[in-house]
Amino acid sequence: MKLYVGITDGDWFRFLRARNADEMNFWRPHGGNNFGAINPGELFLFKSRYPENRIVGGAYFVRHTTLPLDLAWEVFKEANGVESLDAFRRKISSIRGDNERNPIIGCTVLTQLFYLRDGEYLPARPIGVEASSWEKVTMPAMVKVPSFGRMLDWRRPGIV
Repeated sequence: MKLYVGITDGDWFRFLRARNADEMNFWRPHGGNNFGAINPGELFLFKSRYPENRIVGGAYFVRHTTLPLDLAWEVFKEANGVESLDAFRRKISSIRGDNERNPIIGCTVLTQLFYLRDGEYLPARPIGVEASSWEKVTMPAMVKVPSFGRMLDWRRPGIV
């Protein structure tokens, strides 16, 4: 079994955790690339951004597709990790750096979410790299998730 580690927006994660969502859309602001790193039913972990750099939860992969932003909102609503269509549009626009009102976005559907509580997060850092050096790394790298005891290569997502 493979697993994938997705770098996660903290606001998105906290919003979904507060609502105890059991299905969600791990969206990508651009719809151009397919997601084939893992198969349906395989584990998708959430890694927080700098400065935390921790595994904060996960879910099981269902499918990936692309949709216009408006349709992604209609299908997933708050499972997109924001409270309204306007907030969703602002979030996507700020990341994309454009003002397109209904861009095509990538939609990775996940289910059976689990959320680690603050203080339970799992460390994730590259093998052979000191923790202090890892704190400022924002690019994908080879990491070991201690509770799983396996290697993850974020340059080749899902390879375990």
